[in-house]
Amino acid sequence: MLDRFIRKREAIAVSGLGYTEFHEKLKAGDFPPPDAHLGPRSPVWTEETLRGWQRLKLAEPKRPPATTPRRRRASR
Repeated sequence: MLDRFIRKREAIAVSGLGYTEFHEKLKAGDFPPPDAHLGPRSPVWTEETLRGWQRLKLAEPKRPPATTPRRRRASR
């Protein structure tokens, strides 16, 4: 059975990343490169490629969320 092609907009949605973060991770090699291009500006990924990336992310050790300390209101 053939995997369907996932276009960039859907790949961003599936990844849960924002547009800018998606492109930063793609450029840094932290997100798989496109499997093919349907045109000069149409990258596509296969479902299996994105599933593999998701499995990799789920296998990573859990990190506590980064939080910023709350600022206290100055007393009047």
